[in-house]
Amino acid sequence: MNVVRRSATGAVAAAAIVLAGPALAANAASRPHHFETLTSIISAKVQACRVPTQASKPVTIKIRIDATKASGKVNGIAQASHDGTASGKQWTSGWVREGHRSAVGTIHVPRGAGWALQAGLGTGAMGNGGDFTTASIRTCR
Repeated sequence: MNVVRRSATGAVAAAAIVLAGPALAANAASRPHHFETLTSIISAKVQACRVPTQASKPVTIKIRIDATKASGKVNGIAQASHDGTASGKQWTSGWVREGHRSAVGTIHVPRGAGWALQAGLGTGAMGNGGDFTTASIRTCR
């Protein structure tokens, strides 16, 4: 009975490896975004990259909070702004604990003079952030 049980276990394990191979290869083929740090506080960072889009469409920005080396929990916020005034949909990360990263969010910033990405990072007691022109943000590749 042990020989039959071992053979069945071996066949199941082999099938799992064969079936998982394409899924792992597809995951490895997807290229990661190349984020750059926009601002930081307590070693946590707001990171973003720009997705190439057609000139007739708004600029797409991918954004996340990296708190992998932070000394406490933080939360992030981002949205498009025109001449310093917030406009459009807002992205918030929620609280991100030290040692973790937030999910990646997306912000669409219209093209043209005066438009920028407003991004900030805060703790329970302080924060840091600013306006960033879309052209100054690295391409995600």
